[in-house]
Amino acid sequence: MCIHRTFIRSYGRIFLTKTNMSDIQEYFLFLTKINISDNPTELLIFLGIVIFLGIVLIILGVNYDRKKIKKLDPIFKSKGLIIEKLKPPYTFRNDIRIPSRKLWNKGILSFPIKSRLNRNLLIFKWQSGGSSYLDYLNYSWVFSYRMEGRSLPVFILKPKKLFLDNEKTAVHIDKSFDEKYLFVSTGKYDEEDEKKIKNIFKDINLQTIIFSNLPICIECNGVEIFYYRENDKSKLEIVPQILDDITELHNKIKEIKGDI
Repeated sequence: MCIHRTFIRSYGRIFLTKTNMSDIQEYFLFLTKINISDNPTELLIFLGIVIFLGIVLIILGVNYDRKKIKKLDPIFKSKGLIIEKLKPPYTFRNDIRIPSRKLWNKGILSFPIKSRLNRNLLIFKWQSGGSSYLDYLNYSWVFSYRMEGRSLPVFILKPKKLFLDNEKTAVHIDKSFDEKYLFVSTGKYDEEDEKKIKNIFKDINLQTIIFSNLPICIECNGVEIFYYRENDKSKLEIVPQILDDITELHNKIKEIKGDI
């Protein structure tokens, strides 16, 4: 089989020459027949190389993140945003009460960003909780505002799924809104809370802003309101741009809330 090893300098890189499919199949069949227990020294060397490469990749990743954040920091500051953690660990307090956060699987909160222009704003990365590796890779940037004055009812507003979505909304707004969004049940609403929610989201101008930001999710725990696009995996440098849209949406809700 035309596979050979070429060592360049001291790096020990392996180069595979052009081969056909039968050669590859033969090679993998050969690998499956190797009894690792017969080669403990080779196994230890192999494991050592894997661990070493893993450590190198982690260090390279951390250094890359630090350089990237350091480069973005002046841009964020020019927009009144403060990246609170410029070096690892990037995680921070884990007690933020987003209504849809599961008690047994909260995920990870990291990269807190505050605003010099609005002390009630906190931006952070919410890494979804889950049992699989793909779940760990999913994350959203959450824009959280502490509400001033009268609090809002607890609610979870999410866009309807395109297919096989039989879940019914807990609060009906109007036909056009209910076709695109639903309120996930957080318990039985009393008449006053349901009225507050309807008075806010029946506003046509607010609906227009929400639709333009689809698939935006909005949640409220009574004293804080959260805006995010579920598992959108946006890069850190996009956060100020997303904030412009979120600010318009939040200001409209504040304006309506002040009148109810």
